[in-house]
Amino acid sequence: MIGTMLVVLQGDVGTAALARMRRDGVLTPLTDHAGVSPGAVPPRAARAIALTAWIPGRAAATGLAALWVHGLTGHALAPAHVEVVVPRGAHPDPPVGIPPCRWTFTTHQAAYSRAHLIAGIRIASPADAAASALRTADLAEAMLAAYGAVTAGLITAEELRAAISEQKGTQGRVRMRNACRAVLEALEGR
Repeated sequence: MIGTMLVVLQGDVGTAALARMRRDGVLTPLTDHAGVSPGAVPPRAARAIALTAWIPGRAAATGLAALWVHGLTGHALAPAHVEVVVPRGAHPDPPVGIPPCRWTFTTHQAAYSRAHLIAGIRIASPADAAASALRTADLAEAMLAAYGAVTAGLITAEELRAAISEQKGTQGRVRMRNACRAVLEALEGR
């Protein structure tokens, strides 16, 4: 348990106790290894804390994980794959206990510098997270989250365009630009 916030991590109570608390309705699941007492903590803070084990120092959650923290994915649980962004020249150690197939990192100095601390965990801005998700994550989820970020007023269409244009490299670039174009067209048609 972290302070009096009532976010419970598996490492704090053990696997069996966490499962029992979830089954008994004492905790709402956040990740495979974390739960929160309903209403005990603001949802964004609880979701950020639940990612603690996934986010190494000098890294920020991005992509669908960051959009989940911002409440934009519509899922109760964190995504099965967490992407983090690090500043140029950084190479984070993989998080302990997280299978390599469930965690990746990218380098993006500007996106890292725009990340904010939520409950002590660095989380990419919604625009940067949406750009990352449109490039690498499940496309249907990424497009829905990007659309939701704009309609909820967390970002503007121009901020999304700017974040897309800052993405470097060739892998996923065409997919990201086409997905962004589709999201922006859907926004114009609403």
